[in-house]
Amino acid sequence: MSDFLFFSLLFLSGVLISSFAQILLKSSAQMMHKNHLREYLNFRVIVSYAILFSVVVLSVYCYKVISLTTGVALSCVEYVFVAVLSYLVFKECFPLRKVIGLALIVIGVLLYSLGYAGAVP
Repeated sequence: MSDFLFFSLLFLSGVLISSFAQILLKSSAQMMHKNHLREYLNFRVIVSYAILFSVVVLSVYCYKVISLTTGVALSCVEYVFVAVLSYLVFKECFPLRKVIGLALIVIGVLLYSLGYAGAVP
């Protein structure tokens, strides 16, 4: 496996992990808290931000091999991950416009990735 492919997959795994952290933050936001301080200083929020910080460190490590433009393109997949996880966890609906938007994101990332590999002129 080439370094580029390995670090791209590592970067994408970080994007997926950060999507789980965002779902954890949303679940905390939907809970009732005793006071305003507990809204921001509770277990779910602290764990979510720790996960997000770890993913930032992982992303910086991946940028040693992948370019910034590749990282930005791959990070767009996070919208798809969060939408799917929101559907699975919170039973959020998928209107047609959202499905079309997510499909366009996936197509764009695939086209960019194929173009980077030299498959698309």
